[in-house]
Amino acid sequence: MSKLKYFFILKFVFSYLTAQVRWVELDAGYGYAIPHHEDMAYYLNEHAYRLSGTFLQKRSSALPYGSNVRKGLSFMFIHAGEKNVVGNAFALAYVLRYPLVNKAFFYLETRTGVAYSTCIYTKDNYFFNAIGTHWNALIDVALIKQFSFSKWQPFVHLSWNHYSNGALSMPNLGINVPVLGLGLSYQFASSKPDSLVHYEKPYKPGIDVFILGGITQKKIEGPYSPVLTLSFNKLLKEQKSSFWHGGFDFIYDKSIQDNLYFLHDTVLPASKNVKIGYHMGWVYAVGKLEVDLEIGSYVKNVNFSKEMIFERLTYQYFFNNRFGLRFGLRAHFAKADVIEMGIVWRKPKKS
Repeated sequence: MSKLKYFFILKFVFSYLTAQVRWVELDAGYGYAIPHHEDMAYYLNEHAYRLSGTFLQKRSSALPYGSNVRKGLSFMFIHAGEKNVVGNAFALAYVLRYPLVNKAFFYLETRTGVAYSTCIYTKDNYFFNAIGTHWNALIDVALIKQFSFSKWQPFVHLSWNHYSNGALSMPNLGINVPVLGLGLSYQFASSKPDSLVHYEKPYKPGIDVFILGGITQKKIEGPYSPVLTLSFNKLLKEQKSSFWHGGFDFIYDKSIQDNLYFLHDTVLPASKNVKIGYHMGWVYAVGKLEVDLEIGSYVKNVNFSKEMIFERLTYQYFFNNRFGLRFGLRAHFAKADVIEMGIVWRKPKKS
């Protein structure tokens, strides 16, 4: 009876895999963790590596615009540095793979999820000033070149892995592990393979207004401070399944005032908490979900010497043509400083 049960389970799994185009992948990457703070050189002194297993499927061509974007889940193991100090990280991530050059099988991939770090900062492990919590947010951005054959599809990838808690608990320098790797993908083809190239249409881009909030902690056992952001984006150039935009940020970061008071008993005027920034970004669409990659700088920031350049990776989901939710991570020099979440209002471009 048990053999019959396992037979039906295997048959169900095989039927599911072959219902449409799906992939199972294994990959390994080798690199070196980047000590972006002078105190990190002590424990980031070993070569790093990453192992991952990934399940992907093609977005249904029955959707309004079809899709050649792949989505799925990945389980990752990351070794970043000195084992007794840094430990290892285990991560589960949501994967989106976008074709940058479809005919050349050249992809951009983003992974976002949660990572569990086996070691954190403690009184006994006080040298480890990068991670203050076991559970952390994980982001990974990769460029992938795939070599396509009938079933087996090898690929090479250049990936940047980052995990940290987004300044929710200090210390939070974060771990950055760029790796160069090799992988192998096996494709479960559907009985009626879809050979057409499909594109997701951006969800009527135009002018976007964001109201975002977050909290941050600048020092160990220091106060938690609110961070409020008002952002504006304007469409610059629209492509088949993506678009470029530019915009401005008005950020009220009370951690500047709270941190100085915590350290020196100094009170700053509230205007010092205001940062004014500008940015450019590239967005690709996966139905109502959009992935936004941004880079920017500031025209006003009292902490400009340590925050000259910021990066963002965000997801925004639209309920209709005008309103949606936004969730992302803002970082400076690959150090995640705040998790931002809030609402977006969009004024669509006139046809």
